[in-house]
Amino acid sequence: MRRFAVIVAGGKGVRMNSPVLKQFIELKGKPILMRSIEAFAQFDPNIALFVVIPADQFKTWYNLCDSYQFTIPHHLVEGGNTRYESVSHALDLIRQEGVIAVHDGVRPLVSSDLLRRCFETAEKMGSAIPSRPIVESLRQQTSHGKTIGVDRNDYVTVQTPQVFHSIILKTAYRQAEPNNYSDDASLVDGFGIAINLVEGERRNIKITDPIDLKVAEWVLSDDEQKLK
Repeated sequence: MRRFAVIVAGGKGVRMNSPVLKQFIELKGKPILMRSIEAFAQFDPNIALFVVIPADQFKTWYNLCDSYQFTIPHHLVEGGNTRYESVSHALDLIRQEGVIAVHDGVRPLVSSDLLRRCFETAEKMGSAIPSRPIVESLRQQTSHGKTIGVDRNDYVTVQTPQVFHSIILKTAYRQAEPNNYSDDASLVDGFGIAINLVEGERRNIKITDPIDLKVAEWVLSDDEQKLK
Protein backbone atom coordinates (compact mmCIF):
# COMPACT_ATOMS: atom_id res chain seq x y z
CA MET A 1 0.00 0.00 0.00
CA ARG A 2 1.33 3.45 -0.94
CA ARG A 3 2.68 5.45 1.98
CA PHE A 4 2.56 9.21 2.43
CA ALA A 5 3.65 11.57 5.20
CA VAL A 6 2.48 15.13 5.80
CA ILE A 7 5.02 16.86 8.03
CA VAL A 8 3.49 20.02 9.47
CA ALA A 9 5.94 22.78 10.37
CA GLY A 10 3.91 25.95 10.26
CA GLY A 11 4.37 27.14 13.85
CA LYS A 12 6.22 30.27 14.92
CA GLY A 13 7.62 28.83 18.14
CA VAL A 14 7.07 31.84 20.40
CA ARG A 15 7.97 29.83 23.50
CA MET A 16 11.45 29.12 22.10
CA ASN A 17 12.27 32.84 22.45
CA SER A 18 14.38 32.60 19.30
CA PRO A 19 14.57 34.85 16.21
CA VAL A 20 14.68 31.63 14.15
CA LEU A 21 11.50 29.61 13.63
CA LYS A 22 11.75 26.58 15.91
CA GLN A 23 11.55 24.09 13.02
CA PHE A 24 14.70 25.71 11.58
CA ILE A 25 16.70 25.78 14.82
CA GLU A 26 19.82 23.62 14.60
CA LEU A 27 19.77 20.37 16.55
CA LYS A 28 23.12 18.59 16.71
CA GLY A 29 24.35 19.96 13.40
CA LYS A 30 21.17 20.32 11.32
CA PRO A 31 17.74 21.98 11.51
CA ILE A 32 15.06 20.19 13.53
CA LEU A 33 12.78 19.88 10.50
CA MET A 34 15.48 18.12 8.47
CA ARG A 35 15.85 15.52 11.20
CA SER A 36 12.09 14.91 11.18
CA ILE A 37 12.13 14.40 7.42
CA GLU A 38 15.14 12.08 7.68
CA ALA A 39 13.31 9.88 10.18
CA PHE A 40 10.62 9.05 7.61
CA ALA A 41 13.08 8.65 4.73
CA GLN A 42 15.18 6.23 6.78
CA PHE A 43 12.08 4.23 7.71
CA ASP A 44 10.87 3.97 4.10
CA PRO A 45 12.97 5.45 1.27
CA ASN A 46 9.94 5.21 -1.05
CA ILE A 47 7.56 7.21 1.13
CA ALA A 48 6.11 10.37 -0.47
CA LEU A 49 6.89 13.35 1.77
CA PHE A 50 4.86 16.59 1.93
CA VAL A 51 6.42 19.29 4.09
CA VAL A 52 4.16 22.17 5.14
CA ILE A 53 5.76 25.51 6.05
CA PRO A 54 4.64 29.17 5.82
CA ALA A 55 4.78 30.53 2.29
CA ASP A 56 7.07 33.37 3.34
CA GLN A 57 9.63 30.80 4.56
CA PHE A 58 10.05 28.94 1.27
CA LYS A 59 13.18 30.88 0.31
CA THR A 60 14.67 30.36 3.76
CA TRP A 61 14.04 26.61 3.48
CA TYR A 62 15.60 26.41 0.01
CA ASN A 63 18.67 28.23 1.33
CA LEU A 64 18.91 25.87 4.29
CA CYS A 65 18.69 22.84 1.99
CA ASP A 66 21.56 24.28 -0.06
CA SER A 67 23.64 25.09 3.01
CA TYR A 68 23.20 21.66 4.60
CA GLN A 69 23.28 19.78 1.26
CA PHE A 70 19.89 18.31 2.13
CA THR A 71 18.70 16.26 -0.84
CA ILE A 72 15.89 14.02 0.45
CA PRO A 73 13.05 14.41 -2.09
CA HIS A 74 9.96 16.15 -0.72
CA HIS A 75 7.07 18.31 -1.86
CA LEU A 76 6.95 21.76 -0.26
CA VAL A 77 3.42 22.84 0.67
CA GLU A 78 2.15 26.28 1.63
CA GLY A 79 0.85 26.40 5.18
CA GLY A 80 -2.50 27.91 6.11
CA ASN A 81 -3.75 30.08 8.95
CA THR A 82 -4.72 26.98 10.95
CA ARG A 83 -3.54 23.41 11.25
CA TYR A 84 -6.72 22.34 9.46
CA GLU A 85 -5.86 24.51 6.46
CA SER A 86 -2.22 23.43 6.44
CA VAL A 87 -3.01 19.70 6.42
CA SER A 88 -5.82 20.26 3.89
CA HIS A 89 -3.39 21.89 1.46
CA ALA A 90 -1.19 18.80 1.59
CA LEU A 91 -4.07 16.34 1.30
CA ASP A 92 -5.23 18.12 -1.87
CA LEU A 93 -1.92 17.12 -3.48
CA ILE A 94 -2.22 13.43 -2.59
CA ARG A 95 -4.16 11.86 -5.47
CA GLN A 96 -3.39 8.17 -4.93
CA GLU A 97 -5.01 5.88 -2.40
CA GLY A 98 -2.85 4.68 0.44
CA VAL A 99 -1.96 5.39 4.06
CA ILE A 100 -1.19 8.93 5.23
CA ALA A 101 0.76 9.94 8.32
CA VAL A 102 0.44 13.44 9.76
CA HIS A 103 3.45 14.37 11.88
CA ASP A 104 4.64 17.38 13.84
CA GLY A 105 7.72 18.83 12.16
CA VAL A 106 9.28 19.43 15.57
CA ARG A 107 9.20 15.78 16.65
CA PRO A 108 12.60 14.82 15.18
CA LEU A 109 13.31 11.83 17.43
CA VAL A 110 10.57 9.51 16.19
CA SER A 111 12.05 6.05 15.60
CA SER A 112 11.69 3.70 12.65
CA ASP A 113 10.19 1.14 15.02
CA LEU A 114 7.39 3.50 16.04
CA LEU A 115 6.76 4.47 12.42
CA ARG A 116 6.54 0.81 11.49
CA ARG A 117 3.99 0.10 14.23
CA CYS A 118 1.86 3.05 13.24
CA PHE A 119 1.87 2.33 9.50
CA GLU A 120 1.31 -1.41 9.84
CA THR A 121 -1.60 -0.91 12.25
CA ALA A 122 -3.20 1.70 10.02
CA GLU A 123 -2.76 -0.51 6.96
CA LYS A 124 -4.62 -3.32 8.73
CA MET A 125 -7.18 -1.36 10.76
CA GLY A 126 -7.56 2.04 9.10
CA SER A 127 -6.03 4.20 11.82
CA ALA A 128 -3.19 4.31 14.34
CA ILE A 129 -1.95 6.92 16.78
CA PRO A 130 0.87 6.56 19.31
CA SER A 131 -0.01 7.10 22.96
CA ARG A 132 1.72 7.14 26.33
CA PRO A 133 0.38 6.63 29.86
CA ILE A 134 0.12 9.68 32.10
CA VAL A 135 2.54 9.58 35.03
CA GLU A 136 1.50 12.79 36.78
CA SER A 137 -1.67 13.39 38.77
CA LEU A 138 -4.51 15.19 36.98
CA ARG A 139 -7.15 17.66 38.10
CA GLN A 140 -10.10 18.88 36.06
CA GLN A 141 -11.12 22.53 36.13
CA THR A 142 -14.85 23.10 36.60
CA SER A 143 -17.01 25.94 35.35
CA HIS A 144 -17.23 27.27 38.91
CA GLY A 145 -13.50 27.90 39.19
CA LYS A 146 -12.85 24.82 41.28
CA THR A 147 -10.87 21.67 40.46
CA ILE A 148 -11.60 18.01 41.00
CA GLY A 149 -9.26 15.04 40.96
CA VAL A 150 -9.62 12.50 38.14
CA ASP A 151 -8.20 9.04 37.63
CA ARG A 152 -5.15 9.36 35.39
CA ASN A 153 -5.59 5.72 34.33
CA ASP A 154 -8.62 6.85 32.33
CA TYR A 155 -6.45 9.05 30.10
CA VAL A 156 -3.42 8.86 27.84
CA THR A 157 -1.31 11.45 26.08
CA VAL A 158 -1.08 11.20 22.30
CA GLN A 159 1.79 11.85 19.93
CA THR A 160 2.37 11.93 16.20
CA PRO A 161 2.57 10.50 13.61
CA GLN A 162 -1.16 9.93 13.44
CA VAL A 163 -1.73 7.56 10.54
CA PHE A 164 -4.93 6.86 8.61
CA HIS A 165 -6.11 5.22 5.43
CA SER A 166 -6.33 8.01 2.88
CA ILE A 167 -10.07 7.53 2.31
CA ILE A 168 -10.78 7.96 6.03
CA LEU A 169 -8.58 11.01 6.50
CA LYS A 170 -9.55 12.82 3.32
CA THR A 171 -13.27 12.17 3.87
CA ALA A 172 -13.04 13.52 7.42
CA TYR A 173 -11.29 16.66 6.21
CA ARG A 174 -13.82 17.26 3.45
CA GLN A 175 -16.79 16.92 5.76
CA ALA A 176 -15.47 18.54 8.94
CA GLU A 177 -16.11 22.10 10.01
CA PRO A 178 -12.78 23.95 9.81
CA ASN A 179 -12.78 24.84 13.50
CA ASN A 180 -9.86 24.51 15.85
CA TYR A 181 -9.06 20.96 16.92
CA SER A 182 -6.18 19.48 18.83
CA ASP A 183 -5.14 16.75 16.41
CA ASP A 184 -6.21 14.71 13.41
CA ALA A 185 -7.52 11.86 15.54
CA SER A 186 -10.00 14.25 17.17
CA LEU A 187 -11.28 15.27 13.76
CA VAL A 188 -11.61 11.67 12.52
CA ASP A 189 -13.11 10.56 15.83
CA GLY A 190 -15.90 13.09 15.32
CA PHE A 191 -17.25 10.93 12.51
CA GLY A 192 -17.53 7.83 14.68
CA ILE A 193 -14.44 6.12 13.26
CA ALA A 194 -12.50 3.99 15.73
CA ILE A 195 -9.05 5.27 16.66
CA ASN A 196 -6.52 2.52 17.29
CA LEU A 197 -3.76 3.20 19.81
CA VAL A 198 -0.21 1.92 19.51
CA GLU A 199 2.51 2.24 22.11
CA GLY A 200 4.30 5.56 21.76
CA GLU A 201 7.82 6.46 22.82
CA ARG A 202 9.05 8.67 25.60
CA ARG A 203 11.82 9.95 23.34
CA ASN A 204 9.29 11.13 20.74
CA ILE A 205 9.07 14.58 22.27
CA LYS A 206 7.67 17.71 20.65
CA ILE A 207 10.23 20.49 20.83
CA THR A 208 8.38 23.57 22.06
CA ASP A 209 10.78 25.28 24.47
CA PRO A 210 14.54 25.48 25.18
CA ILE A 211 14.41 22.63 27.72
CA ASP A 212 12.98 20.30 25.07
CA LEU A 213 15.86 21.23 22.79
CA LYS A 214 18.38 20.32 25.47
CA VAL A 215 16.64 16.97 26.04
CA ALA A 216 16.71 16.23 22.30
CA GLU A 217 20.42 17.04 22.15
CA TRP A 218 21.08 14.63 25.02
CA VAL A 219 19.04 11.86 23.35
CA LEU A 220 20.98 12.23 20.09
CA SER A 221 24.31 12.28 21.94
CA ASP A 222 23.29 9.12 23.75
CA ASP A 223 22.36 7.49 20.42
CA GLU A 224 25.79 8.39 19.03
CA GLN A 225 27.54 6.86 22.03
CA LYS A 226 25.63 3.60 21.61
CA LEU A 227 26.76 3.34 17.99
CA LYS A 228 30.45 3.60 18.93
